[in-house]
Amino acid sequence: MNVVKSIMLMIIIGSVGCTAQLTPYKVIDSMPYDINDLPGSFGLGITEQKVSNTEYVITAKLDKNSSVKRAKDMVRYHAALLAIDAGFNSFKILKARDGGWCNFRRNADVGRSVTKAGPSAAIRVKFLNDTSQQNNEPSSKIYNAEDTIASKRPLVFATPSAEEMKVTQTKRYENCRRRHM
Repeated sequence: MNVVKSIMLMIIIGSVGCTAQLTPYKVIDSMPYDINDLPGSFGLGITEQKVSNTEYVITAKLDKNSSVKRAKDMVRYHAALLAIDAGFNSFKILKARDGGWCNFRRNADVGRSVTKAGPSAAIRVKFLNDTSQQNNEPSSKIYNAEDTIASKRPLVFATPSAEEMKVTQTKRYENCRRRHM
């Protein structure tokens, strides 16, 4: 009887630790910009690359449970925080890209299989402050930093249901298989 109770206890304890989680919003690296850096080599989280005092490249590389939309929200949220920290009140997105990353394993029996996958997004931003800077830019591409923080914070820190995460993960793995196999 004690063996059965011990096994049941181990199953319960093990299942508690198996809940799906998202990559947390966290800056994992801050470095000078280098055109030769490959975003696929970055760790999970936010990587900021300083181009100049007013320009950054911000990359979000997230885990299998996250969506591309969350990655895009996260880079915009981080751009707004950086702008305010640098003394600016707005930013312009100069370039944006999004998609996903995939890791594979070769197996003699199965062939190539996806081992890890997740979404990514990257933006290059320029910080702006006074109205003369903003007047020279198309207004549709200028984001107010405080408004961006207010609108993106709930999205960045929201937790989708386990079912939503499973659907996102399944789609991500299917996309990797379709693109690379």
